[in-house]
Parts: sequence; structure tokens; C-alpha cells
Amino acid sequence: MPARKGEVRNPNGLSGRYGEVVRLARQAAPEVMQALIEIALDRNQDSRARIVAMQEILGRAFGRIKTEVSLGEAQPVTLDASQLTDRELEILHKLATTKQADE
Repeated sequence: MPARKGEVRNPNGLSGRYGEVVRLARQAAPEVMQALIEIALDRNQDSRARIVAMQEILGRAFGRIKTEVSLGEAQPVTLDASQLTDRELEILHKLATTKQADE
């Protein structure tokens, strides 16, 4: 049966098993984070386990590191379309229209 106008059937956006899993994970989060902290600080733990725990803790505390690749100043590109095959022109057209749709 469709929802009536103005009716909200799933106000928090989480339903079914997925919603249940998310709720359980959020409930356990403080205890899980404490376990990660204990692993990260325990010098008797395997160094790989400590590093993974540290990365997870820092990622949540400060956000994930974003990697950017700089190619320097963009240089204009010229293209002589008269030298392209029909297939190359078709591919170029698809690329150009896909890029425009994304913007």
C-alpha cells in the first residue's frame, strides 16, 4: 500500500536487518573503541595489530587523510578532430557528454 501524502513510514531511514545491524554496532561502539585503544597502547601486542588499531582510532578522531594528486598547472589541450576515426569520435563524444552530465 503506498504511503499517503505527508506520511513518513521510516523516519530514521534504517529498517529491517540492516537497521538492526547499524543499531547494534552503534550500541557497541564505545566498548569497541575502548578495545581498539587498549590494543593500540599495548606494547605487548603484535605491531601490525597496533598500527591497524591506531589508524582506526586516528581516522575517527581526525578524519581520514585525503590524498590529492597535483599535476601542476593545467595546460590547454588541442585536438585535431579531423584526424580521428569515427569510433574515436564516438568515444570522445561519450566522454564529453558524460563529463557534462556529472557537472
